[in-house]
Amino acid sequence: MFPAFDFEAALAYLKLLRRPWLYARLGFLLDRHAGKLFFRGNIRDRFLRKLPRGVVYLADKRPGNHWVPTWKLMVPESLLPSNEGSVRT
Repeated sequence: MFPAFDFEAALAYLKLLRRPWLYARLGFLLDRHAGKLFFRGNIRDRFLRKLPRGVVYLADKRPGNHWVPTWKLMVPESLLPSNEGSVRT
């Protein structure tokens, strides 16, 4: 996928954009490839600390989305890995 991912650059860019919902979206996507990207520990925690208070939608608001509590994110079923812990709404 990526030879390397610069988490510091991503965090700096997200801070510049001032859109807390982007931390949830990018964090969820990075989490899906955590093993390959080494997205864990302190760097993952830094994304989690920046999550917004409310619910974030990865795509359109529609029935059938799944709640991913770790990222406070509603995700379409088609984008969930088969082992993702989520709640259907």
